[in-house]
Amino acid sequence: MSLFRFPEKIPNLVYLIYGFLLLALTVFLVPLFMTSDLTNSVNLIRSYEWSFLEVLNIHFFFLMMFDSLLGYFSIANYEILKFLNLIYLSVLIFTSYKIIKLKFYDLEVWSPLSIIIFSGIIFFCSLTLEYHFIGGLITLIIFYFYLKIFEEEKIINNILFSFFCILALLMGNFFFLIVISIFSLSKLINLNLQKEKKLSLISNLSFIFIFAIAVLVINQINQNHIDFKINLSIESILSRIMVGSILLLPLIGVFIISIIFNFLKKINWNTDLLSFLFIICASILFFILNPNTNYAPLVFLLPFLSIYIHRTLEFVEIKFLKIIYLSLFFIPFIIIYTDTSLYFDISDIPFLNFIFYILIVLISFINPFFIFEKQRIVDVHKIIMFSIMSIFTVSLVFFYYQYHSQLLHKVIPLTLSEDFQCDIESTKITNNDALQILDYHFYDNVYLDIENKCHVEVSFSPLTDLPINDINSVNKTILNINQKLFVNLNIKKL
Repeated sequence: MSLFRFPEKIPNLVYLIYGFLLLALTVFLVPLFMTSDLTNSVNLIRSYEWSFLEVLNIHFFFLMMFDSLLGYFSIANYEILKFLNLIYLSVLIFTSYKIIKLKFYDLEVWSPLSIIIFSGIIFFCSLTLEYHFIGGLITLIIFYFYLKIFEEEKIINNILFSFFCILALLMGNFFFLIVISIFSLSKLINLNLQKEKKLSLISNLSFIFIFAIAVLVINQINQNHIDFKINLSIESILSRIMVGSILLLPLIGVFIISIIFNFLKKINWNTDLLSFLFIICASILFFILNPNTNYAPLVFLLPFLSIYIHRTLEFVEIKFLKIIYLSLFFIPFIIIYTDTSLYFDISDIPFLNFIFYILIVLISFINPFFIFEKQRIVDVHKIIMFSIMSIFTVSLVFFYYQYHSQLLHKVIPLTLSEDFQCDIESTKITNNDALQILDYHFYDNVYLDIENKCHVEVSFSPLTDLPINDINSVNKTILNINQKLFVNLNIKKL
C-alpha cells in the first residue's frame, strides 16, 4: 500500500512547524467554549478583589499583563489571551528538547517533539484560559532543573529549581512534590552519589517542604481549602480513564506496545527509561485519583511519554501491533458527534456537513494499520501526524466557514449596523437573563456608563419556541458555544 506511505518522506521538522502554525491558527479562530474560562479567568481579572496567593500566581500575573496590553491598545477581545498558550507550548517544546539532549543525546529529537503538538491534551489546553497548560509546564521545568543538578555542578541549577518550585506551590500545584520526593529518596540511598550532592539535595527539599507548609497555612488563613482527598468513585475513575485515553491520542495505544517491548524483550532497558516510565504512571494515577479535574499532569507526562515510546521502539519494526492505531478513528467520530449534536434533528443538518463527514472519514484511512508491511515507529508516526494534521486542517476550515458568522460576537454588531444603523461602540445593551457569554463579549456595552446613541435589549429563546413578533425587534439564529446548540436571538431597539 505505497499510496499511504508518502507521508514518510516528509521531514519531521516540517510536521513540527506546520503543527505549531495549525495550532496557532486554531487558537485564534476557535472561540472560547468553556464556561469555566469565563468565570474563572475573565471575571477574575475584572473583579479587582484578589487574594494574596492569586496575585502571586504566575498564570494570573500573565493574564493581567496581557489584559493591560489589551486595554492599552483598546482591544476588547479576551480571546487574544489564548496567545499565552502558544508561549507555553513553545517553552514546553524547548524544555522537552533540552531533556532529550540531557538524558538521551543520541535520540533523534524531531520525531518525539513533533508528535507532542498533535496530541489531544495540547489541542484541548490550547483552547482554554485555565491553568492546566502552565501547571504541567512548570512541573516539567522543575524536573528538568532537578535532572541538571545531578549532571552539572552549577549553583544556578539549584536556584532555578527552587524558584520554579515556589512558582508551582503558589499556583496550588503540589503534584511535583510526589515525583521529586520519590526520585530524591532513590538518589539519597544511592551509595555512589557524592556527599556534597546529597547535602545539597536535602537542603533544597527542606526549603521546598517548609515553603509548601507556609502556603498551606496561608490558604487556611484565607479559607482557601486545598483538597488532598483521593477520588475512589468507580464511575469517576472510569470517566477519567476514558477522557485521559482520548486526550493522549495518538500516543496512548503505542505506549502499551512500548511497555511490552520494554519489559518482555528488555529493549533499551536502563534506569533513565524506567524512571521516565515511573513519571508517566505516577502522572496518570494522579490525574485519575485527583478529586478535582486537573489536566496539568497529562501535559507534564506528554514529553516523557513521547520520549519513552521513541527510545524504546527506536529501531523496532512493527506489523500486526499496528492494529492499535485503529483507535485514531475516534478522532473523526468525536468531530462528527460534536457537530451533529448542535442540531435537533438529522434533517436540520446541512448537506455540506455530510460532505465534510465523508471527507474526514476518508482521510482517516491514511492509517498505518492499512500498510501490511513492517514499519519503524518513526515512519508510523509520520503517517499518523499527516492524517491528524489533514483532519484538523479540513475541520478548522469547515467550522470557520460554516459557523463563524453565526457566533454572538459577530451577529450583534452586524445586526446593529444593518437593521438599526447603530454602532456597537456607542450602543447600550440591556439583558434581563444576565448571561455570562454576553458580558464576556460586550462587557463595556452592558455595564459601563457609555455615551450611547442607541439602546437595545437582547433576549434568547430556544429555536423550538416561536420568535418574538415585534416591529421594533429583529430575530437572528446564533450558535451558543456554551450550550452547544443553536438558539434564537431577539434584538429590540428601545
